[in-house]
Amino acid sequence: MPVHNGMPFLPEAVNSILNQSYRDFEFIIVNDCSVDGTTQYLDSLTDPRVVQIHLAKNQGVTGALRAGLRAVRGEYVVRLDADDIAYPYRLARQVSFMDSDASVGLLASNADIVDELGVSVSKGTNRIKSEIDLRWELLFKNPIIHSTVLLRRNILTTYSLNYERRYAEDYDLWVEMAKVTRIAVLPSRLIQYRINSRSWTYSKSNEQVQASLEVSKKAMQNLVKLSNESVGRIRQSVRSGARLSGKDIDAFMNLVEVFLDKHNHMRSITFDRRIMALIRLIVGWQMLGYGLFWRLFHRCYFW
Repeated sequence: MPVHNGMPFLPEAVNSILNQSYRDFEFIIVNDCSVDGTTQYLDSLTDPRVVQIHLAKNQGVTGALRAGLRAVRGEYVVRLDADDIAYPYRLARQVSFMDSDASVGLLASNADIVDELGVSVSKGTNRIKSEIDLRWELLFKNPIIHSTVLLRRNILTTYSLNYERRYAEDYDLWVEMAKVTRIAVLPSRLIQYRINSRSWTYSKSNEQVQASLEVSKKAMQNLVKLSNESVGRIRQSVRSGARLSGKDIDAFMNLVEVFLDKHNHMRSITFDRRIMALIRLIVGWQMLGYGLFWRLFHRCYFW
């Protein structure tokens, strides 16, 4: 848990971890030069599971996260932001899942959304997302809530993976992890995610948006060779439903075909129909000129 000036939300976040039904953990809190009473609060903690790291110089979220990872000794790395709240059963459910499936290296969950006063904004969703859904969404946005993740530490160490970017550091790490391990999201809502105007996500929103675009470009260009301009237009079209035109249609259809071929073992009729609907929306009648569309049509409606 990295924290910079985390009051007044920090105590509730900390207690939500200390009160987990699963008890066998080390709780690493990285204090990134707070000046608001955070340090005094942390000094008052007596639970022996708490490990405090006080940085001598402000390093930002990425620097604090890296400092925390260096101190991790356990099999799993669990994240929670200093203004969010984990439900008491969060760790138990995620650890149980990971213990039962060693092929998954990144596990997240759904979340309830609250405002700065703790008032419910949204009950979230219990939607089940397949792995291929997650991998498709990773091309265009970050579908994983950082505060919900549990990571397998040996994946990070084996492949020398870490938080690298100043902004969108989590999105970038998920893209890199997806290259080397399976990813999953539990349908359960395991935390309360707080919309906080002072948080890194919202106070640096412009920087986060630009960084997310750069990560999205990297994710797509890992699959196919595309110009930066075409990648930007495809990303915007997929996210908004706007119609593509010209060479961007060829580029998008090539991206879809390469993605489907690479993840053929994960595909389902439900996913393919979702892709067909997207093609209809952003390509239009020109889809009829692509063999990919007809192969999808045959698979979805005649198999």
